[in-house]
Amino acid sequence: MKVPTASIIALAACLLSTVSAVIDSETHYVLQISGSGNYEVVPKQPSAADCKTPAANLNANPSFICLDQKHFLKGEHFKDVKLSDAVLSLLFQYASGNDSDANSQVNKDLLAKVAGNIGKDVDVTYGQALGQWYPYLPASFFSSRKGDVSALLKAAQNKGQLKAMLNKLDASLVKESKEEIFTQMKARQLEMKSLDDKIQVALLNEAEGCVALEAEQLSGFDSNSFTKLTHGCLSAISDISTYSHWNVGIRSIPSTVFNNDIELHADAYKYMTVKQISALGKTDPDKNESCKHVPLGHYLQGNGAEMTPKCFAAALKGYIPGTDPLGKTFNFLPANILSEVTENDLVLKLDAEWPYISVEQKKHLFEGKKCADVSAKALHFHNHFAISQECFEELPSESKPLAVIHADLPDTALADVDASEVAKWEVGDHKGLMVLEVASERPNIGKLLEHASTKVNGEHICALVEDADELKALPVIQEYGTKACFEAMQYKVTLNDLKKFAPNVEKVISVEALIKDLDPETGYKDLSPKTLGRLAKVSTICSAMTLPIFNGLSDETHRKFPAECMSQLNFLGDIPKDTMTKINKEAFANLTADMVAKIPADHLTEEQFGMAGSGVSDSKKHPASLWTNATMAKFTSSNVRYVHASAWKAAPADAYSGLSEHAFGSIEPKDMEEMTHEQISQVSEAARLKLTVEQAKHLGLKVTDGTHPLTSIASLKGLSESVSKAVQTRMAATPAAPADAPPSEEKK
Repeated sequence: MKVPTASIIALAACLLSTVSAVIDSETHYVLQISGSGNYEVVPKQPSAADCKTPAANLNANPSFICLDQKHFLKGEHFKDVKLSDAVLSLLFQYASGNDSDANSQVNKDLLAKVAGNIGKDVDVTYGQALGQWYPYLPASFFSSRKGDVSALLKAAQNKGQLKAMLNKLDASLVKESKEEIFTQMKARQLEMKSLDDKIQVALLNEAEGCVALEAEQLSGFDSNSFTKLTHGCLSAISDISTYSHWNVGIRSIPSTVFNNDIELHADAYKYMTVKQISALGKTDPDKNESCKHVPLGHYLQGNGAEMTPKCFAAALKGYIPGTDPLGKTFNFLPANILSEVTENDLVLKLDAEWPYISVEQKKHLFEGKKCADVSAKALHFHNHFAISQECFEELPSESKPLAVIHADLPDTALADVDASEVAKWEVGDHKGLMVLEVASERPNIGKLLEHASTKVNGEHICALVEDADELKALPVIQEYGTKACFEAMQYKVTLNDLKKFAPNVEKVISVEALIKDLDPETGYKDLSPKTLGRLAKVSTICSAMTLPIFNGLSDETHRKFPAECMSQLNFLGDIPKDTMTKINKEAFANLTADMVAKIPADHLTEEQFGMAGSGVSDSKKHPASLWTNATMAKFTSSNVRYVHASAWKAAPADAYSGLSEHAFGSIEPKDMEEMTHEQISQVSEAARLKLTVEQAKHLGLKVTDGTHPLTSIASLKGLSESVSKAVQTRMAATPAAPADAPPSEEKK
C-alpha cells in the first residue's frame, strides 16, 4: 500500500528507537521498492536471515531493506551490491522524513546516520536523484569513495550547491572528474578561489583535464589559487595565448610554471615578475623571446633584482630610448646586467643612461663579448667598464686607444703592445703616446706602463720619444716610465736636461753613467743647483766633485748651492774664503760637527755659522755640541739672531755662561723653546734679568722633563712686573719638577 508523508514521518520517529535493536520478532518494518519504482514502508515477516543478508533482498523483485535491525546498511552486507540511484534516494527520503521534496525540512541527524552506515566499499551511483540530497550529506559519505560524479555535479541547481558538492568530494574523485568539474564551474559561474585548498590543488596540479579549463575562468582565481597552478595545467589551457585580462595575481604563479612551450598574451608581461618572464625562455636561454616583452624603466624598480643579463639584453632590443628612461632604475639591477648587451644597443640605447650606470655594472660591459667586433664607437663612453687581457688583445687597433682611456684594464694590458701599434693610436687631437697622457688619471696607469711592451718582439712603446720636448710633453712617462722605457727612447736624457723632468726620471735612468761621461771642465757648470740637489740624493755626483770643479761653478750656483750636495763635499776646509762666503746659508744645514770643524772659523759668515747643522737631528753630532762659553761670548745683540733653534738645544749647558745680557735678551723667543733648566741656570743673573715677556712665554715651552726651565728666573729679584707675571703664569700652567730633582747651580 502507499504510505502518505505524514505516516512516513510518524513511522520514522517510531523506527528511530528500534534501528539498533536486535531482531526478536517475526514482523519487521521494511523499505520495499516495487517493480514500478514506487516505495512503501510495510510490516513484513522475513526471516532473520533475510534481514541480515540484504544483498539477496535488494536483488529481488520487489526489493526490500529491513529498517529496524542493528545491521542497517552495514558495509559488509553490500560488498556485491550496487546501490542504485533510486534506492539511495529512497533511503535518504526516508531518513530525511519526507517523501519527495528535497527542500523540505531534513532530519539531518538521521540522514547522516543513514549515509554514514553505507560502507566505503559500497559502489554508489552518483545519479540525478542523489544530487538533490547531496548538499545535506556529510563529507564522510564521499571520503575515499569511487564513482562517476558527472551526474551528481549536473544535479547542482546553483553555484552554492556545486561549491558544497565539490568541497565534500574526495581529492581522487576530483582528479577523475576534472573536465566535468571545470565545465560545471563555468556553467554556474563558480570561481576557483571559493573552493577549499585541497580541491584547488586536485584540480590544478596535473595537466589532465585542464583542457576543459578556459582562460576566462582565471579571472576567478586569487593569489592563493595561482600558487596552486602547475606548468602542466597552464600549458593545457587551449586559449591561454589570447587571454588578455591578467592582473597582478599572475605574480603568485611559481616561476617554475613558465617555460618556452607556454605562450602568453603581451598584456600578461605588464604584471609578471622578471623571474617569471625569464623562466619563459629558460629552456632556450639564447632566444629569450619572452624577455622582449619586459617593460623597462620604472617597472624594473620593483623587479630589477630578478633580471638576468640575457633577459635584459633581449628587452633592450625593443626598448625605445626616452619612452620610459631607465635612469636610477640601474640602482635596482645586478652588477653584471650589461654583460650580454650588444655594442649596437649600447651605443643607440644606453648613451643617455650612462651617468646612471654604476662602476660595478660598467666593469661587466664586455664580459663574454667577441672583442674583435667591438668598435671604437662602442668604447666612446665614460670610464670603468671592464675589458680582460684577452679581450684587449683582440680589439681592433682603432678601439684600443679608447679602451686605454675609458675601460677598466688589467695591469698587463699593454704587455703585447709595441711602438708601431701605438704610433697608429688616435683619439681626437691626441696621437700616439699622448693617448697615455689623456689616460694619466686612471688608477693603474703606473702598472700599465710598468708592464708595457714586456712581451713584444718589436720596439718598446717609449721608442716613439725622439727628443726632450716630447718627453717634457709626457709627464705620465716621466712619472711612471721604467728603465726599459728610457733605454728604448731615441732621445737620451742628459744631466743638463734633468731639471726639465719629474724626479722619477733621475731614479730610473743611470745617473752614475751620465756623471762619468761629464766633461770635468765644463760638464758641471751647466747643472742647476736644483739638479745638483736632486742628483745628490740618487748618485755620487757631489762626493766625486773636486775643488777645481767646485770653484769653477757659477756664482749663481754657489748662491743656491744645495745642502744635499754641500754635506757630500770632501774639501770643505779647502774652499777659499771668498768662494765660501758666496754660498747660501741653507747649504750648511746638513753639516755635522766634524764637518764644520774642518772649516776655518773666519771663512764662515755669521749667518752661515748660525745655520750650520740646522738639519741635523742628532744633537750630539750638531756643530753647536762643540761650543764653549767663549763661543757664546762672541754673540752680540745682532748676530745672536742668526743662531738656529737647533743650536741652542744642542749646545752644552756650561757654554751658556758666556752669553752677555744684551745677547741673551736678543735671542728670538721661538728659538728658546727647547732650552732646559740646566742650560738657563748657567746664564748670569744679569743676563737672565734681561728676559723679555715674549721670551718668557716661549723659553723651555717644549721641555717636559726635569726642572721647569723658568725656575732659575722665577726666583730673581728685579724682574719687571710684566715679565714676572708672564713667568708666574707659565710656572702655574706647568707641573712642578719631581721632589727628588737634583738642585741646580746658578751662575751669579
